[in-house]
Amino acid sequence: MGSIRTAGTSARYRGRATRGNYFARHWRGQLSLGVAYWVNSVLIGNLAPVALVVAMSTLEAGNENSLRLDATLSLVAAGLLCGVSVWSTVGVLRSAVNHPERGGKLVWSMIAFVMVGLSLITIVIGLSRKNSLDGYADLWEIARGHDPIPVATVALAPDGLSVVMSGPLGSGSSDRVRQVLEHAPQATVVRLDSPGGRLFEGVAIAREIQHRGLDTYAEGECSSACTLVLLAGHERLATRSPHVGFHRASHPGPNGTDVAASRGLMRAYREAGLSEQFIARVRTVPSTAIWYPSLDELMANAIVTGLAPEAPPARPATSPPVVVAHPARRR
Repeated sequence: MGSIRTAGTSARYRGRATRGNYFARHWRGQLSLGVAYWVNSVLIGNLAPVALVVAMSTLEAGNENSLRLDATLSLVAAGLLCGVSVWSTVGVLRSAVNHPERGGKLVWSMIAFVMVGLSLITIVIGLSRKNSLDGYADLWEIARGHDPIPVATVALAPDGLSVVMSGPLGSGSSDRVRQVLEHAPQATVVRLDSPGGRLFEGVAIAREIQHRGLDTYAEGECSSACTLVLLAGHERLATRSPHVGFHRASHPGPNGTDVAASRGLMRAYREAGLSEQFIARVRTVPSTAIWYPSLDELMANAIVTGLAPEAPPARPATSPPVVVAHPARRR
Protein backbone atom coordinates (compact mmCIF):
# COMPACT_ATOMS: atom_id res chain seq x y z
CA MET A 1 0.00 0.00 0.00
CA GLY A 2 2.76 2.35 0.91
CA SER A 3 4.50 1.94 -2.44
CA ILE A 4 1.22 2.41 -4.32
CA ARG A 5 0.51 5.67 -2.41
CA THR A 6 3.96 7.05 -3.14
CA ALA A 7 3.70 6.27 -6.83
CA GLY A 8 0.28 7.90 -7.05
CA THR A 9 1.45 10.97 -5.23
CA SER A 10 4.54 11.24 -7.44
CA ALA A 11 2.35 11.01 -10.53
CA ARG A 12 0.13 13.82 -9.27
CA TYR A 13 3.15 16.05 -8.61
CA ARG A 14 4.57 15.35 -12.04
CA GLY A 15 1.29 16.47 -13.51
CA ARG A 16 1.15 19.63 -11.43
CA ALA A 17 4.78 20.50 -12.18
CA THR A 18 3.98 20.83 -15.88
CA ARG A 19 1.24 23.44 -15.32
CA GLY A 20 1.83 27.18 -14.93
CA ASN A 21 4.90 29.25 -15.75
CA TYR A 22 8.32 28.55 -14.31
CA PHE A 23 8.16 31.24 -11.60
CA ALA A 24 4.72 30.17 -10.40
CA ARG A 25 5.77 26.51 -10.27
CA HIS A 26 8.78 27.41 -8.16
CA TRP A 27 6.63 29.53 -5.83
CA ARG A 28 4.23 26.62 -5.32
CA GLY A 29 7.10 24.21 -4.65
CA GLN A 30 6.35 22.10 -7.72
CA LEU A 31 9.90 22.13 -9.07
CA SER A 32 12.37 19.49 -7.96
CA LEU A 33 14.34 20.35 -4.82
CA GLY A 34 17.60 20.35 -6.76
CA VAL A 35 16.35 22.91 -9.29
CA ALA A 36 14.62 25.01 -6.63
CA TYR A 37 17.72 25.21 -4.44
CA TRP A 38 20.71 25.21 -6.81
CA VAL A 39 19.21 27.16 -9.71
CA ASN A 40 16.61 29.48 -8.19
CA SER A 41 18.20 30.07 -4.79
CA VAL A 42 21.95 29.77 -5.24
CA LEU A 43 22.43 30.74 -8.90
CA ILE A 44 19.70 33.37 -9.34
CA GLY A 45 20.18 34.60 -5.77
CA ASN A 46 23.82 35.44 -6.55
CA LEU A 47 23.34 36.71 -10.09
CA ALA A 48 20.41 39.03 -9.31
CA PRO A 49 22.43 41.51 -7.19
CA VAL A 50 25.16 41.66 -9.83
CA ALA A 51 22.65 42.25 -12.62
CA LEU A 52 20.90 45.00 -10.65
CA VAL A 53 24.17 46.76 -9.83
CA VAL A 54 25.17 46.70 -13.52
CA ALA A 55 21.74 48.02 -14.52
CA MET A 56 21.91 50.78 -11.90
CA SER A 57 25.40 51.81 -13.00
CA THR A 58 24.22 52.01 -16.62
CA LEU A 59 21.19 54.12 -15.74
CA GLU A 60 23.13 56.40 -13.41
CA ALA A 61 25.85 56.95 -16.02
CA GLY A 62 23.40 58.98 -18.08
CA ASN A 63 22.06 60.89 -15.06
CA GLU A 64 25.19 61.42 -13.00
CA ASN A 65 24.05 64.76 -11.63
CA SER A 66 20.80 63.45 -10.16
CA LEU A 67 21.38 62.33 -6.60
CA ARG A 68 17.65 61.89 -6.07
CA LEU A 69 17.39 59.55 -9.05
CA ASP A 70 20.36 57.58 -7.75
CA ALA A 71 18.68 57.10 -4.37
CA THR A 72 15.38 56.13 -6.01
CA LEU A 73 17.11 53.54 -8.20
CA SER A 74 18.89 52.13 -5.15
CA LEU A 75 15.59 51.74 -3.28
CA VAL A 76 13.99 50.08 -6.32
CA ALA A 77 16.95 47.70 -6.54
CA ALA A 78 16.63 46.90 -2.83
CA GLY A 79 12.94 46.15 -3.28
CA LEU A 80 13.62 43.89 -6.27
CA LEU A 81 16.33 42.02 -4.37
CA CYS A 82 13.96 41.55 -1.46
CA GLY A 83 11.30 40.18 -3.81
CA VAL A 84 13.74 37.75 -5.44
CA SER A 85 14.91 36.59 -2.01
CA VAL A 86 11.34 35.95 -0.78
CA TRP A 87 10.41 34.16 -4.02
CA SER A 88 13.47 31.88 -3.98
CA THR A 89 13.22 31.13 -0.25
CA VAL A 90 9.50 30.28 -0.24
CA GLY A 91 9.92 28.09 -3.30
CA VAL A 92 12.80 26.12 -1.77
CA LEU A 93 10.93 25.59 1.52
CA ARG A 94 7.79 24.39 -0.24
CA SER A 95 9.80 22.13 -2.52
CA ALA A 96 11.58 20.70 0.53
CA VAL A 97 8.21 19.96 2.15
CA ASN A 98 6.98 18.25 -1.02
CA HIS A 99 10.24 16.40 -1.70
CA PRO A 100 9.48 13.22 0.35
CA GLU A 101 5.99 12.97 -1.17
CA ARG A 102 7.60 13.02 -4.62
CA GLY A 103 9.68 10.01 -3.62
CA GLY A 104 12.76 11.92 -2.49
CA LYS A 105 14.81 11.29 0.63
CA LEU A 106 13.85 13.11 3.80
CA VAL A 107 17.49 13.90 4.57
CA TRP A 108 17.73 16.25 1.57
CA SER A 109 14.66 18.11 2.76
CA MET A 110 16.24 18.55 6.19
CA ILE A 111 19.51 19.80 4.65
CA ALA A 112 17.56 22.30 2.54
CA PHE A 113 15.76 23.59 5.66
CA VAL A 114 19.08 24.05 7.45
CA MET A 115 20.72 25.89 4.53
CA VAL A 116 17.75 28.21 4.07
CA GLY A 117 17.71 28.87 7.81
CA LEU A 118 21.39 29.82 7.80
CA SER A 119 20.82 32.14 4.85
CA LEU A 120 17.92 33.86 6.61
CA ILE A 121 20.00 34.34 9.76
CA THR A 122 22.77 35.95 7.68
CA ILE A 123 20.26 38.28 6.02
CA VAL A 124 18.69 39.30 9.34
CA ILE A 125 22.11 39.99 10.89
CA GLY A 126 23.10 42.11 7.89
CA LEU A 127 19.88 44.12 7.95
CA SER A 128 20.01 44.62 11.71
CA ARG A 129 23.34 46.40 11.57
CA LYS A 130 22.95 50.07 12.38
CA ASN A 131 24.91 51.28 9.36
CA SER A 132 22.68 49.21 7.06
CA LEU A 133 19.47 50.59 8.55
CA ASP A 134 20.87 54.12 8.56
CA GLY A 135 21.90 53.67 4.94
CA TYR A 136 18.38 52.80 3.83
CA ALA A 137 17.00 55.66 5.93
CA ASP A 138 19.39 58.03 4.14
CA LEU A 139 18.29 56.69 0.75
CA TRP A 140 14.64 57.25 1.65
CA GLU A 141 15.30 60.83 2.75
CA ILE A 142 17.34 61.58 -0.38
CA ALA A 143 14.65 60.10 -2.63
CA ARG A 144 12.16 62.43 -0.90
CA GLY A 145 14.45 65.36 -1.65
CA HIS A 146 16.04 65.71 1.81
CA ASP A 147 19.77 65.01 1.97
CA PRO A 148 21.02 64.26 5.53
CA ILE A 149 24.44 65.66 4.59
CA PRO A 150 24.48 69.47 4.99
CA VAL A 151 25.02 71.84 2.09
CA ALA A 152 28.48 73.41 1.86
CA THR A 153 29.01 76.96 3.04
CA VAL A 154 30.12 79.11 0.09
CA ALA A 155 30.99 82.79 0.26
CA LEU A 156 33.08 85.42 -1.51
CA ALA A 157 36.19 86.32 0.51
CA PRO A 158 36.71 89.95 1.63
CA ASP A 159 39.42 90.41 -1.02
CA GLY A 160 36.80 89.75 -3.69
CA LEU A 161 39.24 87.58 -5.63
CA SER A 162 38.59 84.22 -4.00
CA VAL A 163 35.59 82.10 -3.06
CA VAL A 164 35.67 80.05 0.15
CA MET A 165 33.94 76.65 0.17
CA SER A 166 33.77 74.84 3.50
CA GLY A 167 31.85 71.98 5.09
CA PRO A 168 30.37 68.77 3.70
CA LEU A 169 29.22 68.54 0.09
CA GLY A 170 25.57 67.70 0.51
CA SER A 171 22.94 67.84 -2.22
CA GLY A 172 22.66 71.39 -3.52
CA SER A 173 26.27 72.36 -2.83
CA SER A 174 27.09 72.67 -6.53
CA ASP A 175 24.13 75.02 -7.03
CA ARG A 176 25.39 77.20 -4.20
CA VAL A 177 28.91 77.32 -5.67
CA ARG A 178 27.51 78.21 -9.08
CA GLN A 179 25.37 81.02 -7.65
CA VAL A 180 28.30 82.60 -5.80
CA LEU A 181 30.61 82.36 -8.79
CA GLU A 182 28.01 83.94 -11.07
CA HIS A 183 28.03 87.01 -8.81
CA ALA A 184 31.82 87.06 -8.52
CA PRO A 185 33.23 87.20 -12.07
CA GLN A 186 36.46 88.64 -10.68
CA ALA A 187 37.19 85.59 -8.52
CA THR A 188 40.15 83.50 -9.63
CA VAL A 189 40.62 81.08 -6.71
CA VAL A 190 38.32 78.66 -4.87
CA ARG A 191 39.62 77.94 -1.36
CA LEU A 192 38.69 74.51 -0.03
CA ASP A 193 38.09 73.17 3.46
CA SER A 194 35.79 70.16 3.14
CA PRO A 195 35.75 66.53 4.31
CA GLY A 196 33.92 65.59 1.11
CA GLY A 197 30.38 64.38 0.60
CA ARG A 198 28.27 63.41 -2.38
CA LEU A 199 30.17 62.26 -5.45
CA PHE A 200 27.58 63.91 -7.69
CA GLU A 201 28.21 67.27 -6.05
CA GLY A 202 31.98 66.94 -6.26
CA VAL A 203 31.77 66.18 -10.00
CA ALA A 204 29.39 69.09 -10.64
CA ILE A 205 31.53 71.61 -8.71
CA ALA A 206 34.67 70.36 -10.44
CA ARG A 207 33.07 70.95 -13.85
CA GLU A 208 32.04 74.47 -12.85
CA ILE A 209 35.56 75.33 -11.72
CA GLN A 210 37.15 73.78 -14.78
CA HIS A 211 34.74 75.60 -17.08
CA ARG A 212 35.69 78.94 -15.53
CA GLY A 213 39.42 78.18 -15.50
CA LEU A 214 39.76 78.89 -11.77
CA ASP A 215 42.58 77.91 -9.45
CA THR A 216 41.91 75.78 -6.35
CA TYR A 217 43.56 75.99 -2.95
CA ALA A 218 43.35 73.28 -0.28
CA GLU A 219 43.83 75.57 2.69
CA GLY A 220 42.29 73.04 5.10
CA GLU A 221 40.91 69.52 4.88
CA CYS A 222 40.16 68.39 1.33
CA SER A 223 39.18 64.73 1.26
CA SER A 224 36.94 62.27 -0.57
CA ALA A 225 34.72 64.10 -3.10
CA CYS A 226 36.53 67.36 -2.35
CA THR A 227 39.62 65.99 -4.10
CA LEU A 228 37.69 66.10 -7.39
CA VAL A 229 37.16 69.82 -6.82
CA LEU A 230 40.85 70.34 -6.08
CA LEU A 231 41.85 68.45 -9.23
CA ALA A 232 39.66 70.70 -11.38
CA GLY A 233 41.81 73.77 -10.67
CA HIS A 234 43.99 75.33 -13.34
CA GLU A 235 46.61 75.68 -10.62
CA ARG A 236 46.18 73.51 -7.53
CA LEU A 237 47.68 74.97 -4.39
CA ALA A 238 48.18 73.61 -0.89
CA THR A 239 50.01 74.37 2.34
CA ARG A 240 53.31 72.73 3.24
CA SER A 241 51.35 70.30 5.45
CA PRO A 242 48.41 69.39 3.24
CA HIS A 243 45.41 67.32 4.35
CA VAL A 244 44.30 65.95 1.00
CA GLY A 245 42.68 62.56 1.60
CA PHE A 246 41.62 59.70 -0.65
CA HIS A 247 39.54 56.53 -0.24
CA ARG A 248 37.01 54.37 -2.02
CA ALA A 249 33.49 55.69 -2.33
CA SER A 250 30.64 54.41 -0.20
CA HIS A 251 26.97 54.09 -1.03
CA PRO A 252 24.08 53.08 1.23
CA GLY A 253 21.67 50.41 0.09
CA PRO A 254 21.93 47.02 -1.65
CA ASN A 255 25.10 44.98 -1.50
CA GLY A 256 27.39 45.82 -4.37
CA THR A 257 26.45 49.49 -4.76
CA ASP A 258 29.66 50.48 -2.97
CA VAL A 259 31.48 48.83 -5.84
CA ALA A 260 29.49 50.81 -8.40
CA ALA A 261 30.07 54.07 -6.50
CA SER A 262 33.80 53.42 -6.26
CA ARG A 263 33.92 52.62 -9.95
CA GLY A 264 32.38 56.03 -10.65
CA LEU A 265 34.91 57.76 -8.40
CA MET A 266 37.86 56.00 -10.03
CA ARG A 267 36.48 56.94 -13.45
CA ALA A 268 36.36 60.58 -12.35
CA TYR A 269 39.96 60.37 -11.12
CA ARG A 270 40.99 58.84 -14.42
CA GLU A 271 39.26 61.62 -16.35
CA ALA A 272 41.07 64.14 -14.13
CA GLY A 273 44.36 62.67 -15.29
CA LEU A 274 45.54 60.68 -12.28
CA SER A 275 47.86 57.78 -13.06
CA GLU A 276 46.65 54.19 -12.91
CA GLN A 277 49.27 53.52 -10.24
CA PHE A 278 47.85 56.24 -7.99
CA ILE A 279 44.28 55.11 -8.63
CA ALA A 280 45.24 51.55 -7.76
CA ARG A 281 46.57 52.80 -4.41
CA VAL A 282 43.29 54.62 -3.73
CA ARG A 283 41.35 51.42 -4.44
CA THR A 284 43.08 49.74 -1.49
CA VAL A 285 41.70 52.29 1.00
CA PRO A 286 38.23 51.35 2.34
CA SER A 287 35.54 54.00 2.59
CA THR A 288 35.79 53.86 6.40
CA ALA A 289 39.46 54.91 6.32
CA ILE A 290 41.40 57.66 4.57
CA TRP A 291 44.85 57.98 3.02
CA TYR A 292 46.71 61.27 3.16
CA PRO A 293 49.56 61.24 0.61
CA SER A 294 52.64 63.26 1.45
CA LEU A 295 53.28 66.61 -0.18
CA ASP A 296 55.92 64.99 -2.38
CA GLU A 297 53.42 62.35 -3.55
CA LEU A 298 50.79 65.00 -4.26
CA MET A 299 53.20 67.08 -6.31
CA ALA A 300 54.69 64.07 -8.10
CA ASN A 301 51.18 63.15 -9.30
CA ALA A 302 50.36 66.79 -10.17
CA ILE A 303 47.50 66.80 -7.68
CA VAL A 304 49.14 69.85 -6.15
CA THR A 305 51.08 72.14 -8.51
CA GLY A 306 52.23 74.81 -6.07
CA LEU A 307 52.48 75.95 -2.46
CA ALA A 308 50.56 78.72 -0.73
CA PRO A 309 51.86 78.79 2.87
CA GLU A 310 49.78 81.80 3.93
CA ALA A 311 47.37 82.99 1.26
CA PRO A 312 46.83 81.88 -2.32
CA PRO A 313 48.30 84.34 -4.82
CA ALA A 314 45.19 85.34 -6.75
CA ARG A 315 45.60 86.24 -10.40
CA PRO A 316 44.85 89.90 -11.19
CA ALA A 317 41.14 90.46 -11.72
CA THR A 318 41.87 92.10 -15.07
CA SER A 319 43.31 88.84 -16.40
CA PRO A 320 40.52 86.61 -17.69
CA PRO A 321 40.74 82.98 -16.62
CA VAL A 322 42.22 80.81 -19.32
CA VAL A 323 42.18 77.02 -19.47
CA VAL A 324 45.63 75.88 -20.54
CA ALA A 325 46.31 72.30 -21.59
CA HIS A 326 49.57 71.09 -20.14
CA PRO A 327 50.78 67.47 -19.90
CA ALA A 328 51.93 67.97 -16.30
CA ARG A 329 48.62 69.41 -15.18
CA ARG A 330 45.96 66.85 -14.44
CA ARG A 331 42.53 67.89 -15.59
